[in-house]
Amino acid sequence: MPSHLAPGAYKEGTTLLVQPKNASKKDDEGRKQVWKCPCCSTDAILCRGPKVPPYFRHPSGSDCAFYTGGESAQHYGAKNIARDLLESDRTIQFTRACNRCKKDILVHTHAKTKDTTAKTEVSYQMDGTTYRADVAHFEGDVLNFIWEICWTHSTSRDAPVPWVDVAAMDILDVETVTNVPLTFKCIRNPFTCEPCLEIIKQQKLEAEKKRLNAILNAIEVAKLRKEQAERRKEEAEQMAKLQQEELERKRESRRRKEQAEHMVKLQQEELERKKEQAKKNEEDSKKREELLMDHAKESLLDAAYTGSPELVSEHIKNGADMNQRSNRYPHIGWTPLMLACIHGSEKVISILLEAGAKTDLKTFNGETASQLAEHYEHPTIVDLIHSYSSKAVAKP
Repeated sequence: MPSHLAPGAYKEGTTLLVQPKNASKKDDEGRKQVWKCPCCSTDAILCRGPKVPPYFRHPSGSDCAFYTGGESAQHYGAKNIARDLLESDRTIQFTRACNRCKKDILVHTHAKTKDTTAKTEVSYQMDGTTYRADVAHFEGDVLNFIWEICWTHSTSRDAPVPWVDVAAMDILDVETVTNVPLTFKCIRNPFTCEPCLEIIKQQKLEAEKKRLNAILNAIEVAKLRKEQAERRKEEAEQMAKLQQEELERKRESRRRKEQAEHMVKLQQEELERKKEQAKKNEEDSKKREELLMDHAKESLLDAAYTGSPELVSEHIKNGADMNQRSNRYPHIGWTPLMLACIHGSEKVISILLEAGAKTDLKTFNGETASQLAEHYEHPTIVDLIHSYSSKAVAKP
């Protein structure tokens, strides 16, 4: 009987053992190809699929263990060897390569006890689903370890107890006649060892610190930018305020300048008006003087009022009354001597006094000529009138 580890099948009618990957379901003429089991010489079925590599299996109900359950001979053989190893006295260690540091890390150690048993194709429940383990290790009735055999592909599920995936060829190559400790490499990925996990944790902490620091820095930068923006806004507002104040000052300066120019214009107009008024007053004064002179020529009263010595003397020579009274407002009742006291001409007053003008006559208000001279602030005339009054009293 051929070894149960042979992977292929015989082409019907030949002694050629063909591996599944080189086998086909039809012969060269397109007819169905018949394959025979190298163990029991019964029919073997070639299986090909899009996901699973090609393999041979027996039809349902076959008692031959060569293609048990459709599994390969390698998988079947490795599974049985693994069961026997778990029940042996050999110490078995399992390592697993860290996907970060690439070191082989010890993940499980198996040592047989008096209660150790091992079984193949053991069913177990997890999350309400039934799974089958290639090899299960029991301590008494308690399942505490699962060993999955990988020939073509590894498993992807979890298990309720520690478990490893080991390549079938690693088990098939084991020397079963010695008793030295064995070490198998678990090929299940991904895996990260504790030191690397701690490093990753520290790296994550550092990354988180950097992220937080970046956030804090961003917040600080945003705060500084906000403060700068507010400061620039305040500076802009202050500048706008200063510009507005400067504009107001210029407006005020322009307004004051306009007011000053307007005031100068008004002053110039007022000056021109005063000049015109002065000119007019001068002209009016000349006219009044001319009129007075004309009246003075006609009357001793007017001649005395204008202070003209020549006209006063002329009127006296012509026999004018020295003490006649004026009938013109506001000098109603005034004599030529009283009117001469307004003008303050000493010569006119001397002529009138020499001609006999009376000094004791009074206005309707009761004032004499000397009192009028004193009122109009002509002290020399007051003395002159008093001196003539004393002379008049002294004459017999």
